[in-house]
Amino acid sequence: MQGKALVVDLTTKKTQEQEIPQKYYEQYIGGRGLGGRLLHDLVDPKVDPLSPDNVLMFVAGPLNATRAFYSSKSVIVTKSPLSGTCLYTISSGQFCHNLAKCGYDVLIIKGRSEGPVYLVVQDRNVEFKDAAKIWGMNTGDADYFIQQKVPAHASIALIGPAGENLVKYACVVTEGRQRNAFGRGGAGAVMGSKNLKAVAVHGTGEAPIADAAALKEAQRFVTKRLAAAPDWKIDQRKYGTRGALVMLDTAGILPTRQWHTGKYKEVQMFAPEKIRNDWIIDNESCAPYCPNPCYHWSTVKDGEYAGATSFGPEYETIYAFGSNLENPRFDSIIAADDFCDLMGVDTMSAGMTIGWATESYERGLLSKKDTDGIDMKYGNHQMLLELIHKIAFRQGIGDLLAEGSQRAAAKVGQGSDAWAMTAKGMEFGGYECRGSWGQAIQYAFSHRGGCHHDLGLPARIELGSAEATKIEGRGAVVKAAAGRRIIFDCSVMCTFPLGVIGTESASGLLSAVTGQNLDMPKLAEIGERVLNMERLFISKAGFGRAEDRLPSRLLDEPLPDGPNRGKVVPMEALKDEFYATCGWDPKTGIPKTETLDRLGIELRP
Repeated sequence: MQGKALVVDLTTKKTQEQEIPQKYYEQYIGGRGLGGRLLHDLVDPKVDPLSPDNVLMFVAGPLNATRAFYSSKSVIVTKSPLSGTCLYTISSGQFCHNLAKCGYDVLIIKGRSEGPVYLVVQDRNVEFKDAAKIWGMNTGDADYFIQQKVPAHASIALIGPAGENLVKYACVVTEGRQRNAFGRGGAGAVMGSKNLKAVAVHGTGEAPIADAAALKEAQRFVTKRLAAAPDWKIDQRKYGTRGALVMLDTAGILPTRQWHTGKYKEVQMFAPEKIRNDWIIDNESCAPYCPNPCYHWSTVKDGEYAGATSFGPEYETIYAFGSNLENPRFDSIIAADDFCDLMGVDTMSAGMTIGWATESYERGLLSKKDTDGIDMKYGNHQMLLELIHKIAFRQGIGDLLAEGSQRAAAKVGQGSDAWAMTAKGMEFGGYECRGSWGQAIQYAFSHRGGCHHDLGLPARIELGSAEATKIEGRGAVVKAAAGRRIIFDCSVMCTFPLGVIGTESASGLLSAVTGQNLDMPKLAEIGERVLNMERLFISKAGFGRAEDRLPSRLLDEPLPDGPNRGKVVPMEALKDEFYATCGWDPKTGIPKTETLDRLGIELRP
């Protein structure tokens, strides 16, 4: 049952099974790595991401459906309509558990349906269903409709109006009322371009485990690591990712006012105990097999946002709609998070693109006529829901903002690209990098765009370190962090506990499940191989040294306050440092031949 892909052609309404070469598993494991390698096989790097020639792949990892701790994650791989690069995007939930139980490691969706459809995969049976009745529905209503027609424990991944209207950062939503999301990079727009509203998957098989006794021992190892970090476990349960806001503000790396500064004067409105006391009603796991659930339901009980409920909001959403817009109203952030999930919009790109427009408005580059009469000023929480609606349906100013910050800035011009806080078209995660040069490397070099996840989140590693703003050694820090993160993304495992349970945990779990000796040196090699394989794809797509860049705000405008006052990012020197560390050509940024040969990568630039 292992080693198979289910290929669905929406144009012809035909399906087939394909064998996946064993070598791909040995070199790339699964998840992000396997999907990236298959992207090379199936997609021309220069293809229009919204054309029928792009593919959308749901990719399982070896740990899916094995009950391994932290394994309730799923991966989508495609070419990104937001960045034009290779895209992997990860969601919590059971989608790939169900896919693995069907006997497939990958679901490959090709072509374009003539009319709206949704897919139902039950074990080895595939059905094409008419989606005309649910086209236009929000994700909650469409999910409810499909739930009535599929087995009770099926996983459903679907798009909202944003995906249908090809918003460049539309997401794919899954797991029913939790509304977890494949959030970044516009995978929802790829689904919309294919006239694919949803995919429902239900499997009843068993995932193969090479050594059940070794898997139990590996689980015990994870448990011991967690027991040795009781404070971390408590903080995760009580606060989740929201617990970091005040700490990051103190360190001067909480992006505020479209990245003017790393300090927010009203940060105490987001203090973890205040959020917990005022808004959180329940603690819950995002999916099975998690030893320490960190998700929380937040609800607004009264006021103008009464009734809004969010499975979150997480740190990145709070930063994007909160400090970055100088908006201290947590109730409005809950409502914005809730509405983005219903519309199928990535909260980070939405908040940051609204931030770009807000600064453009305050500088006079956008008039009230341009913004449909909305007073787009910092601190105006009342503009959020209206703007999210306009973005999802591409109405008025929303049509411009639906393109993302980089394209919007290119259209408006007048130097507004300086505060379009993106790299390769993707809006940044919430870590000010003028005080964390490893994080600056991550944003500039991330293969899916300005991502906080891709290369291991160096800002957390460098936090409070005097080394954080030294050029020498930054490349090695980022490369090592990237390798660890990639292994979890290939497994597929939640990366939140990575710093506590270590890559050793992934080694034990993967070795037990696959029967391979995936020791630490082997995993380090695989992580580096995946990094270089992704680099090759984006190089062929036209991304090189010139595209490994940051907006001028970070290069020319020193931080005005905080511990990192006066600092900017020395981008060109950091490029040289990272290229040398990775074995990439210093002029082009393409991996050198000797690097590819050492890693056994047969692809060539």
